[in-house]
Amino acid sequence: MKKIALQTLQGQLKKEISKEDPILPFGPLFSKVFQLRNGSYVKLYDPYFLQHIKQLSPYDIERKIIDAKPVSNVPEIIVPSHVVYNEKNGLFTGYIMPAAKGITLNQLDNRLSMKERTDLRQYADLYHLMEDFVKRANQAGFVFPDFCSLDNLYIYGKGNDRNLSMIDYDGMQIGVHPSMSFSTVLGNQNNYFIPKYWDNKKQLFNPNLDIKSLITEYFLMTFNINLAKVGEINPGTGKPVTLEDIFEQIQLDDDDFKHKVWKTFQPNGENEFLGDSVYRLAETHRLTYEKYRLSDIFPLPTELLDKDVVITQKRLIRK
Repeated sequence: MKKIALQTLQGQLKKEISKEDPILPFGPLFSKVFQLRNGSYVKLYDPYFLQHIKQLSPYDIERKIIDAKPVSNVPEIIVPSHVVYNEKNGLFTGYIMPAAKGITLNQLDNRLSMKERTDLRQYADLYHLMEDFVKRANQAGFVFPDFCSLDNLYIYGKGNDRNLSMIDYDGMQIGVHPSMSFSTVLGNQNNYFIPKYWDNKKQLFNPNLDIKSLITEYFLMTFNINLAKVGEINPGTGKPVTLEDIFEQIQLDDDDFKHKVWKTFQPNGENEFLGDSVYRLAETHRLTYEKYRLSDIFPLPTELLDKDVVITQKRLIRK
């Protein structure tokens, strides 16, 4: 891994891509990302955060970055090109990475037309792209606890030429190097810091978590629904939201598909990729896209609810 002094970058900084990263669960510790004039990016850590890491956790970020190298079977992963040191004290302070191609998955979704938002085949293709990537990455020793942070996933190209890039190398779990972050989209930590997903002795997640993340992401991008809501109190009924409630809400009636989702909520047993189930669903169903006032769905007192809030609801209809 090539080394570069922080001081030599001062004149190369083009702009800050400010994004606060809650890197660890024990506090709001942050890093900053800057775009360089050559188009690449540098991620710099708060020195107090690095000090915290050494004192309170098993993470060796410096060693993780030094050990970074491209994986031939997973070229989608953006690997650091340089490790950055502070010339004044010789301490590790961050890393440089190439720019990712395309736009983030969040940006892609925002640019879709109404017609595209009801195209199940398109969502099946996107899911298949991500599943294939995750499978190859798992075989190479990667796990992605922060997979559902959609600003880390870039999509480029169209049709059969569509592909993806994954940034945030320090947030990945790579071999014995733990992840520095995990996605809050997965809900309460009690849902995944369990033996099914987490080896407390090794302080590592296993690929079962990636399957849960993939299925969670499919529901987010296809139905605008976060499966982490299961178990939370529905403000309209006062009762906990169940998985069956969500299936009924989107009118999902494919038993095999539902069973694969159900597995991710069980405390034991292996999860199962959705696989071709997403294409079968696209062949047998179509999506409707409707808008509702939130007050029409949740009959809450006026003082607790803005009646003008409009939400979108997608539902499946058999062809």
